[in-house]
Amino acid sequence: AHAGVLPSDVGLGDVIVFALAEEPEGDQLGPPRVVWSRPASPAERKGWIAQRSEAAREAATKGGGLPNSLVNALTVEKLQQKLKAEKAARIQAEKEAKKALESAHQEFTADLTFSDARSAEGALAKYGSMLKGQELRVELDPRSPDGKAIKVFNLLAGTSERELRAHFQEAGG
Repeated sequence: AHAGVLPSDVGLGDVIVFALAEEPEGDQLGPPRVVWSRPASPAERKGWIAQRSEAAREAATKGGGLPNSLVNALTVEKLQQKLKAEKAARIQAEKEAKKALESAHQEFTADLTFSDARSAEGALAKYGSMLKGQELRVELDPRSPDGKAIKVFNLLAGTSERELRAHFQEAGG
């Protein structure tokens, strides 16, 4: 193999490989260099192809698919540190968002259906009562044809149906 400028008699059977300089200059790689050769025999050509295939497999497993000539230990280490920092920042942002969501006041609505209309009307007496520190607003559900359903407004996130039913049971509903 020869390095440098291509000769004028390079033909179709010749193998030409462009490679990057292996020694980095600071944070950047040096200028590309041209490597060319003339395979002397089919066996040499087979060996060259096998060598290139092995290099391709190795490049796919380390350096994120980049050619080995582009990957050096410092670059990989810098990328890994950057990814770790980004992951830590993302996790911290997710935690902060979750806390903000939990602390923010969010109004939820629930629909409850009772066994009879009289119980639903009795539940209206709970209008203005407190549940988990929130003042409830209770109305008959206008969509209910039999008058057995109510709508409860101003609930906090995480209030279960069991808690609601227990709250209305206290009123005799």
